[in-house]
Amino acid sequence: MSLKFNIKGLTNEILNKLEIELSNAFETWKQEVLSKVRHNYFGGGINPQVEYQLKRETNIIIAYLKANSYVLADSYGTGSFMLTNSPRF
Repeated sequence: MSLKFNIKGLTNEILNKLEIELSNAFETWKQEVLSKVRHNYFGGGINPQVEYQLKRETNIIIAYLKANSYVLADSYGTGSFMLTNSPRF
């Protein structure tokens, strides 16, 4: 009698748990980004759009974090302070 290790079962179990944890982490990321947006009207009335997507392909989990340019501009700025003729300098 011998013991056999089910590597496929272990891999599936780990990936299932990882997918759940990534989904929770990305939902927290989404809520944090939306809570830090200072101007909901940034960009002429277009609301900030923050999304995530998880896709599982056999033994691979692919994750996409998406944010529109208004969220990025609000978070990181537009670069106007990098200009040499900026009144800030």
